[in-house]
Amino acid sequence: MKWIRFSLKIILLPVNNYLRVTFSLIRLKYKNPTMKLVGKVSVSKSSRFGRNNYLALNCTVINTTMGDFSYVGANSFIQNVTVGKFTCIGPNVYIGLGNHPTAEFFSIHPIFYSKLAQAGGITFADDQYFNEYSDSLIGNDVWIGASAIIRGGVMIGNGAVVASGAVVTKDVPPYAIVGGIPAKIIKYRFAEDEIAKLDDLKWWDKDDEWFKHNFKRMHSIKNINHLTGNVR
Repeated sequence: MKWIRFSLKIILLPVNNYLRVTFSLIRLKYKNPTMKLVGKVSVSKSSRFGRNNYLALNCTVINTTMGDFSYVGANSFIQNVTVGKFTCIGPNVYIGLGNHPTAEFFSIHPIFYSKLAQAGGITFADDQYFNEYSDSLIGNDVWIGASAIIRGGVMIGNGAVVASGAVVTKDVPPYAIVGGIPAKIIKYRFAEDEIAKLDDLKWWDKDDEWFKHNFKRMHSIKNINHLTGNVR
């Protein structure tokens, strides 16, 4: 009988998984009617979304809050992240991966310091002795290129750009372009006074009517004085 029950579980597993994923996607779309989904995605119930978000094939979003119009590319994994508005996360990006102790602890293995029991459901730890996961903050209008990795606990400022393949281990200032392993500042997108005006304008918080009226002016930083002097 045990063998029969085990065999039935194996046979029915694909069906159960399919139904679970299908109902999960239906629930996600019901709660977020303006969201666009492309293929199968995995989203935790604790995640929250704004308007018109886009999740591409095979992306995973865990315990994350995402602002209006932001999107996540295919095969990306993000967890414990607050993402601003109008932020573009490319494919194969990893944000908020777990950390391991590299000093003082004899071993880097979580079985000795974590109650999460990642090793086959087993742990020797009677308490949580190391903070494995930290919250990350990704600002508004940020572009994160393909295959970038961003360490948990890092803050990416508004308007920043993370180059493809970069490994970000430290905070990134607003409007900085960073790249490399580890990521370093390559340059800033705009001059200091222009960045200050963009920060004052906070265009990402404007309404749709403002965008319809001003989207062409946003095509050149030279128009920033006009926009800051005529905020609708």
